[in-house]
Amino acid sequence: MLRYAIRRVLALLPTLLGVSLVVFLMIHLIPGDPATAFLRENASAEDVRRINERLGLNKPLPEQYVEWLGKVVRLDLGESLHTRLPVSEQLAAKFPATAELSISAMLIATVFGLLLGVIAGMRRNTALDYGPMVLGLIGVSMPIFWLGLMAIYLFAVNLRWLPPSTRGPQPEEIRTGFYTVDYLLQGDLDGFFNALRFLLLPAFVLATVPLAVIARQTRSAMLEVLGQDFVRTAW
Repeated sequence: MLRYAIRRVLALLPTLLGVSLVVFLMIHLIPGDPATAFLRENASAEDVRRINERLGLNKPLPEQYVEWLGKVVRLDLGESLHTRLPVSEQLAAKFPATAELSISAMLIATVFGLLLGVIAGMRRNTALDYGPMVLGLIGVSMPIFWLGLMAIYLFAVNLRWLPPSTRGPQPEEIRTGFYTVDYLLQGDLDGFFNALRFLLLPAFVLATVPLAVIARQTRSAMLEVLGQDFVRTAW
């Protein structure tokens, strides 16, 4: 097992290097001068030269790539051109929100996907089968960004059932970075349910594709099991 894992990792290295090279070249193909963007307006030629030297942009591309790859491996992503803050710190600050949304979406996808798949499998060739499967097909086929915009337009703008964006008010004490968990730890149920309102819309939109996949796979597994001789005999 260990040898197999090592072989897989070694086989993955060329792919990762290829992806890193493509990303590096795409960064350099973006129009504009990074030094000018870093200095913004009224930058003198001397300032641009100094920033290029500081960022290593005056070096040959192969040397830049090696230095850039080494920093990426060390999780040193440099500074943002807009905020002038370390990119790693900014990503770390936003990670709890991303994790909370992702976990919520996977919970929704798992629970509702299994439920719809079981119902569809047990009620084969009925409306309870066709309905979830058609919705699942639509969910897989529909671009997630378009579905998100339509959900905001319907539930936030027109019906005003849910807020359109942001995470809502911040808890008084941040322990985990998950607003729902932090409100529960503080015993603030009103804050917890308010945080759920802000989380519900993006979580359901993000859960659409995995929910559809889980529902279809569960239905197929149910039909396979229900077709076994021992099940048909017991039924």
